[in-house]
Amino acid sequence: MNQATPAVTVSTGTGTLDQDELVVASLRSQRERLPGLFELLAGQAWSAPTRCSEWDVHDLARHLCDATTATTELLRGQLPEGSIGFDPRTTPADWLQRSAGEAPADTLARLEKLSAELLAEIDRIRDASPDARVPFLYGSVPWSLAVLHLVWDAWVHERDVLLPAGRARAVPAVETRATAAYALLLAAEAATFFERRRPDDGQYRFFLKGEGGGSFHLAASGGTVTVTVDPTGAEAAGDEVLAGEVGEVVDSLVGREPDLDVALHGSTEQIHELGLLRRYMLARPA
Repeated sequence: MNQATPAVTVSTGTGTLDQDELVVASLRSQRERLPGLFELLAGQAWSAPTRCSEWDVHDLARHLCDATTATTELLRGQLPEGSIGFDPRTTPADWLQRSAGEAPADTLARLEKLSAELLAEIDRIRDASPDARVPFLYGSVPWSLAVLHLVWDAWVHERDVLLPAGRARAVPAVETRATAAYALLLAAEAATFFERRRPDDGQYRFFLKGEGGGSFHLAASGGTVTVTVDPTGAEAAGDEVLAGEVGEVVDSLVGREPDLDVALHGSTEQIHELGLLRRYMLARPA
């Protein structure tokens, strides 16, 4: 871990310059790497399966285009298609119909173009409306959280491509750190989206091992959720600290393997509380 990297907080409440800097740095890093993700694969691998059981590699690339478009629309004050009644298990699949039949090369060109448009929109909003908020799945949030959702989404989907292919790829710590912070925040905010109630007040402490890990403090209070990550935090023992490997924990929280009680070690009650998003994503849509 980089000893010079300071602690940073992401919040659904008031955005800060530090939060914006973390999000933008992680997005820029990720978007520079994404084209190389698909270049790692041979041409025939576009039809290879991913951890998303109904999507192949090309489907997943097209999804990244759709998610990028939706984020840019949010920053422009628009509501993306499917925002009303959005279901993360079905709506993204509906979006894919818009690009059915697209050639892989065209998908990659579109992803590059859409990424550039998003980064330009971020530059605009940082200059014109740095305190702007946007409507989101779990209420009004600082614009940077909507962007961080996209970083998290692409981080998980990169693993959806690589792990079934038996490939590994180094990910910069800033991307994993930002993604892990958001995954924990989203686990707490799941109550807002799925149960239409504010997350219960509470605090959770984590030590997540691996590049981009560290000490994480999740706090929910008065409808606001914050996650503070200290990359230099030392491992602590005891039931009050939930411990695991950072990649496995992020995967598990959104419904990938392993089970959450395997990925995390500590309070059984707290692990169950954090598993609402996972349980929802694994449930069959009505």
